[in-house]
Amino acid sequence: MNPRLSLKTCSTCKTEFMGGTRAIFCPSCRAERIRQRDREKHQRKRAGTLRKISSTDLCDKCGQPYTVNGGYQKFCPICAEIERKSRQRESHLRMQADPVRHRRMIERARAWALSHRERVADALRRSYLRNLKERTERRRSRTGLKLKPLGRVEICPRCLQQFLVTERNQRYCDGCREGR
Repeated sequence: MNPRLSLKTCSTCKTEFMGGTRAIFCPSCRAERIRQRDREKHQRKRAGTLRKISSTDLCDKCGQPYTVNGGYQKFCPICAEIERKSRQRESHLRMQADPVRHRRMIERARAWALSHRERVADALRRSYLRNLKERTERRRSRTGLKLKPLGRVEICPRCLQQFLVTERNQRYCDGCREGR
């Protein structure tokens, strides 16, 4: 038996059935809902209100045209991102308004991270490596440091002789570095 299955009560006919974590309808009511959905889709198609993937539609928020990528899409990509962030913000505020729920969520996240340490470490490592170049450039621009490429010819500020750069942060020729 599947460990995720449990005894559920159908929200339509109130019969008990074995279902997964998100199941709310028994198999017969679910089949009826699918038939009803298909009938409605067929009626929309006949009426000409069914949108096809890759067709053009107008954004509900800004009115700009966009290419339809999914059946439930209502917004252009820019407005969709704004809407997603606002829904995320509202959810976060609701979560913080209920301290018990917030604490439970944090405990669940912590327990998951502890049980999946390798995955978390791998994700953090990939994120670090992905943003390494950008962080390094920001740090260099903030501090004014510029790394010289290896193999480049530079002039030593002390002795004014030309030298070949062999290390990343090398400023002086080998003679002046040894004399320090």
